Amino acid sequence: MNIKNIRRKRGFTLIEMLIVIGLIAILSTIVLLAVNPGRQFRIAHDTERKAHLIALLNAIGQNISEHSGKLMCDGRVFTLPETLTSIESDGAIAGLGPCLVPDYLPKLPFDSALPSAFFKSPSDFSTRYQIKMDKDGYITLSAESAASSTQRIEVMR
Repeated sequence: MNIKNIRRKRGFTLIEMLIVIGLIAILSTIVLLAVNPGRQFRIAHDTERKAHLIALLNAIGQNISEHSGKLMCDGRVFTLPETLTSIESDGAIAGLGPCLVPDYLPKLPFDSALPSAFFKSPSDFSTRYQIKMDKDGYITLSAESAASSTQRIEVMR
């Protein structure tokens, strides 16, 4: 055996290393495209929004069931609007926060994906969700969908 053959068998050549790195790069790109993390995050945010809407609807439902079918706040009947209205402290239904917090919810859920949404106290909040009650008494809560620009997330009871 000569010395040249011994040295060649010990390691990889630069070309072999570049080919392996290239193949790894191609495979990782294919995996990233298949998983599509942006879409997965949008779906996760929509799932969180729907869970928030259900929690709000359950809290309102508990209040109504404890007060003989009427949404009560501070001893008076609280009327929900007939058109979709934002749930925020400086809006038309600012009094909804004290009706639900802390008796039915520890805090009002808000859309954490939006920087303008927040909850500081029952009298200072902006959930970025909307609510309405139709003439038949059905309550609808709604939110924007991140996964679909043409559809909204809605829950109704």
